[in-house]
Amino acid sequence: MPKEWNASAAVSPQRLTSLDALRGFASLLVLFYHLDDVLVARGAEPPFWGLGHGGARGVDLLFVLSGYVMGRLYLRDGARKVSPADFLKQRARRLLPAFWIVSVVALSLYLLGFGGADKAAKLEPWRLVASFLLLPQDMPPLVNVSWFLVYEALFYALVALALFKRRLGIGAIVAWQGLILVLWIAGHPVGPSKAPGYLHPRSLGLGIGVVFALLGERLERGGPLGLLRAAFVASAGLFLANIIWEGIGERDTHGVPIGLLDIAAGTMLLASTSLERRCGSRAPGFLVGVGNMSYSVYLTHFATMTLIAAFVARVGMPLGMAGAVLCLAGAMLIGAGMHFGIDRPLQAAFRRRSAGSGASPRKRGDGRRAVSVPTAVAADRRTERHLPA
Repeated sequence: MPKEWNASAAVSPQRLTSLDALRGFASLLVLFYHLDDVLVARGAEPPFWGLGHGGARGVDLLFVLSGYVMGRLYLRDGARKVSPADFLKQRARRLLPAFWIVSVVALSLYLLGFGGADKAAKLEPWRLVASFLLLPQDMPPLVNVSWFLVYEALFYALVALALFKRRLGIGAIVAWQGLILVLWIAGHPVGPSKAPGYLHPRSLGLGIGVVFALLGERLERGGPLGLLRAAFVASAGLFLANIIWEGIGERDTHGVPIGLLDIAAGTMLLASTSLERRCGSRAPGFLVGVGNMSYSVYLTHFATMTLIAAFVARVGMPLGMAGAVLCLAGAMLIGAGMHFGIDRPLQAAFRRRSAGSGASPRKRGDGRRAVSVPTAVAADRRTERHLPA
């Protein structure tokens, strides 16, 4: 094992509230989009004047944010070094427990007959295996929203490859992104539920996020503050204007092309993190809080809103604004309960177990004492706050 994998383990970048806030903002956009989707599918008028329909762009922001964070933490020159195995273990520990719990609940509901015959195909054995292992399928997985995690799993595998051999891993990411771009330009994009399943144009956001992280390092350290502020305002304005346009226009109106929107998202990320690092600006506390529990909200919100909407319809209540607010409140409450009651305690238990399994410092090959495991675990804990999900 290369010595630098252990020697750098205690180095952790400053925590940036802007990343948490933008993650929270993206999660709220997705929540409002699915609220619109659930209620309109049941014959209700689009809630909040249809603006929620533009929230689909929140997923694009999540893709770019994931690539940006991975680029900042692991792919930049001089970034903290971890072994590929430790990186994958960290990512699996963070993503899989909560996801598997939600998957088991979804499986139980389908076995009880919720969703009817339309959902029966999800219960085929090989589809269940693919759903639990985050493998691509030709139809929505057991937990509908987990299609996003399928792309994340592949991306993490390529980042791990870059940690093993930098040029090889970066080359693989470039080849993957290049193939997606060629298909997109040629007019043959591959959707999230179509084989081979990893070539949807939205995945370009991962590569664009990495590019902004790598090329923006100097700008982040020394770019003109006025330029950074102007870039953030312009990119955020474009992003918000596109959301409004897609919301108030006719259904499925397409606004700014995905690639340009991803560039706007990358600009927002680079400008906001640069301003926070250099000026100490802090993001709104509400969005930071939502960002911290965004993974639990993301995993549970669609099923929660679907169940609440079904209950409201069954008891004869109209699915109007009151129903929309009830769905939103329920989704946030269940997500918060999942985060504070299950996911966060699980992550804390994993960290305690990791700390207890190796409390004594280890000797390096040159005879000096390496950083102790608890110190490395503490660094991982701080670093995990930056990571997607």
